[in-house]
Amino acid sequence: MSRKGGRDMKSWTKILAFSLLTLCLLALPAALPAQWAVYGATDSPYALLDAPGGGWVIATAYDIVKLSPYGQVAWGGKFDAGPPCRALWASPDGGYLTARVDDNGLTALLKMSASGSVVWKKTYTLAHAALSVFTPAPDGGAIMAGILNIDDGSAWDTEVLLCRCSPDGEIVWQRSYATGGANYDWPATAAATSDGGIIVLGQSRPTDNAAPMADLWVLKLTSAGEIEWQKLIGGATEDEGVSVRQTDDGGYLIAGRTASFDAEGLSRFWLMKLSAAGAIERQLTLDHAYGTDRCLSAGPAADGTFVAAVTSTPPGASTVQAVVVRIAPNGAIVAERAYPSNFSSLNEVAVIPTADGGCLLSQIGTVTVSVFGGSVDSYLVKIGHSGDIEWQKIYGSSLSPDSITLLDQAADGSFLLAGSTSSWGGLQAALWLMKTAPDGSITPNCHFIKEAHESASDLPATSKEVAATVRDTAAVLRTTGLVAEPANISFTSWGPTTLEPLGMPMSTLTMLTSDSSGTTSPAWGSHRFVTGTSVSLNATPKTDYAFSGWTGNISYPNASVSFVLDGDKDVTAEFRFTGDTIIDDLAEHFGCFIATAAYGDPSHPDVEVLRQFRDRYLKKSRAGRAFVDLYYRYSPPVARFIAKHPVLRRLSRIMLYPAVAISRALIK
Repeated sequence: MSRKGGRDMKSWTKILAFSLLTLCLLALPAALPAQWAVYGATDSPYALLDAPGGGWVIATAYDIVKLSPYGQVAWGGKFDAGPPCRALWASPDGGYLTARVDDNGLTALLKMSASGSVVWKKTYTLAHAALSVFTPAPDGGAIMAGILNIDDGSAWDTEVLLCRCSPDGEIVWQRSYATGGANYDWPATAAATSDGGIIVLGQSRPTDNAAPMADLWVLKLTSAGEIEWQKLIGGATEDEGVSVRQTDDGGYLIAGRTASFDAEGLSRFWLMKLSAAGAIERQLTLDHAYGTDRCLSAGPAADGTFVAAVTSTPPGASTVQAVVVRIAPNGAIVAERAYPSNFSSLNEVAVIPTADGGCLLSQIGTVTVSVFGGSVDSYLVKIGHSGDIEWQKIYGSSLSPDSITLLDQAADGSFLLAGSTSSWGGLQAALWLMKTAPDGSITPNCHFIKEAHESASDLPATSKEVAATVRDTAAVLRTTGLVAEPANISFTSWGPTTLEPLGMPMSTLTMLTSDSSGTTSPAWGSHRFVTGTSVSLNATPKTDYAFSGWTGNISYPNASVSFVLDGDKDVTAEFRFTGDTIIDDLAEHFGCFIATAAYGDPSHPDVEVLRQFRDRYLKKSRAGRAFVDLYYRYSPPVARFIAKHPVLRRLSRIMLYPAVAISRALIK
């Protein structure tokens, strides 16, 4: 081979190697899971859906947003009027349906296109009716359930109201169902079945029974709303079903609560397996104090089992722990394990099965990690199929509430976490969305993710077979008068910067105090720091004043303190006047000297009203704080003089009356 041919071969080899390297670098972002954290909009997320083609759709009470797999906003908007969101699901055409209901019973359905525009919107009204349960119909329509109050002439009875809507929101059929007699009947949940029908979990309670005893009522309906079978299941006290999942054999797995089979009358986790015809194949309870409203995972795990997360108080303990129960399709308990955390209280749990046969568990509670007291954070645990902990982390700041309530797993093994945060965007809670690596981390490592070091504990088998009474019912169904009409609900699209990336954001520390009573470091005003910076606060009172404590986002009695600034904070340095001898110790503590002298009691309701007006209005402005400082400086001698003369005390009360009346009106 010639030298020229050799050079050409080397050149082509270099070009090929460079091309391969370029392709690898270009493919790297797709190979590594995208990780990000964003916040914005307001309120907590109510629903989380996988979007066709990747990404997610998230709904809060009034906002809805479509995110790409990389956290970019594809579209988003706010419903400016009407009831808040109660359910969200995808339709077969790539769009979305959102069900909305307010406290007055006003119910609306809205259809959103795949691109985020409103296709149609309808309200559904009927006198003495309220819809509260929403689930998708297989054809892209909706199944709605609620209650209908019936006046029989002597008393009001409550029936189950059920409605099926077409994909364009029109009512296909509507029925009400009642167990008969004087009963309160209402639905807890409903689901479409594989044969095109509907299964409804409800409750029935006699209205003439002094003891509040309710039984689980199960109705299996056809696609037209006709009754195939119906069962009333329960014991001597309260029995409720909250989750139902259809199994591969056509039967149903039902989870809920029952107090009928516990010697102490405590509500226990209740599980049963029904056949496709409604016969009970298995029923048992577990020794856990109660379940959550999301007892069963939405879908089965990789091995076909279902996962349930419940909260439980161990015997003789004052703490609450989360228990994960793995359930076979036939209703048998495969395993149950407790996952403690360092939370002093546990508010809510959520769980999803993962693609590797394990599950992801979120606990939301209060953890004490700083001198300022506790705050609400989320403790996430990735659990393997064996029940062992693979990783565990705490998400959130140490000073502000941060919660993760909705979980999802992406195709690349990463996780989407949705919740609300008060650590960014000031004191108002904001929507908080994170996409983590498969190990729960976000790279570069975010300061709001901390390692946890708890251990799982095996529990002795707590399940026991029970025998609830099963009765066939003879519900009377009838057509109702629910009306669908166009809804007057406006939708405003977002701008492109509605959601902001967290990363390492800048945080604002706003110092509030009065220059006439003392100084602070940092000084009065707003200061910007990189989030995560350790900030030292110092307060120095002026002559005749003493430092009382820090208030606002922190509460601390000492004049010098350091803390990590993990979000926007408002902090006030409180000073009290100490010059001369105040009329008494109580007046010195509460500050309302003249009013205390006039009424002779610092805890008098009128004195308390004036004190609230001072704290809520006067101290919020510079002029008001200056007035308060002057009052503290010059009013004690006047108060001492008034306190010595009963006539002046009565006259002072009369003169204070207009100020008390105005203050009370403003406060209310």
